[in-house]
Amino acid sequence: MNDLTIFKNDRFGEIRTTNQYAVLGILSSVLSKAMNCSIEDEAWDTMHDVSKIGHQLDLKEFNDLYEATAEFLTNKFQKSEFYYHSLFNKLASSIIPGCTATLRKNDGHNFPDSWVKINGREIPVEIKLHNFGEPAVKQLERYMNAYNSGFGIAVGCSLTSSIHDNILFIPISELELCEKNKSEYRPGCGQCYFVDRLLGKAGAQ
Repeated sequence: MNDLTIFKNDRFGEIRTTNQYAVLGILSSVLSKAMNCSIEDEAWDTMHDVSKIGHQLDLKEFNDLYEATAEFLTNKFQKSEFYYHSLFNKLASSIIPGCTATLRKNDGHNFPDSWVKINGREIPVEIKLHNFGEPAVKQLERYMNAYNSGFGIAVGCSLTSSIHDNILFIPISELELCEKNKSEYRPGCGQCYFVDRLLGKAGAQ
């Protein structure tokens, strides 16, 4: 503990100390700030920088503290399905041309996660936190039939089942990309084709 220890880091600069526990105290304070950070990317960037210095200490106390902080942040920023319901409604008009999120009274038996309106037509939306597989496709198709919508929108991490071209699949990553770069986001060909088909435009049949 009496040897001079030098740590170098882009964010914190150079730290010279003869006491590793002094560094542990500093890093503990920075980890506390990461825990209180409201922006996920900033919190994990802080964790990354702290790790570069902290793991050089080779102290069980730091390792335990770092692990507990990482677990806390993972739980803090874990997004629920309801989070993506809200995010989809917020971004629907940006992701799908001519689309607006809307409210509709359900029939008491079939409950889509959301509704959108395109050119006056109401379209049911089903959102899954993980993969959008065959059971979810059948669920969405049931809503489409129950409400005679003819079209549906599926949202999930990835599509693991075949779908007909009257269903538009939107990856959750697309929502997150749009949220992060909304001013620069442009709908993809799939979204445009879906809308053209819904509107019955020539060449989209």
